[in-house]
Amino acid sequence: MASQDLEVSLCKETEACRSETDASDSLPDPSLWWVNKVKRHLSGNPRPPPPKTPRDLLSGCTASGADIMVMKALGIPFTCVGTSEPEAKYREFQASNHGGCIEHMHLTLSDQTAETPCEMHPDSCGCKVGRGHSLAVLGCPCPPYSVMRQKRRVNGSVQEHPHHQVMFCDSVERLQKHAPVSVILEQVCGFDEPECKDSSCTSLQRPGFAEVV
Repeated sequence: MASQDLEVSLCKETEACRSETDASDSLPDPSLWWVNKVKRHLSGNPRPPPPKTPRDLLSGCTASGADIMVMKALGIPFTCVGTSEPEAKYREFQASNHGGCIEHMHLTLSDQTAETPCEMHPDSCGCKVGRGHSLAVLGCPCPPYSVMRQKRRVNGSVQEHPHHQVMFCDSVERLQKHAPVSVILEQVCGFDEPECKDSSCTSLQRPGFAEVV
C-alpha cells in the first residue's frame, strides 16, 4: 500500500508540473525548482538529430533496463553489448522487452567484468564484452547510503553493509577493465552525505573513487 501511495504521489507531482501547453512556470512544490531550470535551458534549443552511427551500451544492474529504454526513446541507434542483473524477474523482463538488442546477459557485475559464460551462452568458454564502449551505465546498490535506512548514521553501518563492497570494488574494477568513453553511475543523494555521525567524510569523497570516475 505504501508503494502504491508513493507512485500516486509522484504521478500527481509530475502531472502538476505539466500544463496543456507545457509552458507554465508554476510548480506545486518548491523542491522541484530544477524543473523550470531544465525547461528554460531547453527553450529555443531543439534536440540535435540522433547519431547515424550506432553506439554500444554496456549496462550494469539497471533492473528493467532503464538505460536501454532511454536509448530507444531518444531514437539513438545502439547495441547493448551486455547487461548484468542478479534478479531473475528483471532479467526476464529485459529478455522479453529488449532481448533483440542484448548480446550478453550476466548475473552480476563481477561475472560481467570477468567475462564468464553468460545466461544467453551458458555453454561458451566465456562472453567477452570488450572495451571502450560509447556508454556504460551502472546502477549501483543504494541501500548502504540511503538516508531512509534506520541505521544509516550508525558508525560502521555503511562500510559493513554487504552491498558496500559492490560499490567500491566491483564498480571500480569494471570501469578500469572496460574503459568506457562515458559513464553514468547512478546513486542516491545519501552517497554525498557523511557516512556516520562522527565523521564529515562522505562515500563520494573516499580516496581513489572520485578520481577513477
